[in-house]
Amino acid sequence: MVPFDGGRPVRLKESRTGYNESRPHSALGNLTPIAFAALVKKARKVS
Repeated sequence: MVPFDGGRPVRLKESRTGYNESRPHSALGNLTPIAFAALVKKARKVS
């Protein structure tokens, strides 16, 4: 049995979080989305 959180399986939420936050994406120069966001934020401060 899969536990539910607000009607959605917790496992799906964990998988989506891992994909969106900790998995490198080739479209972002093989950076994780969090690392890419930090890079963009830093670049905007310099500009």
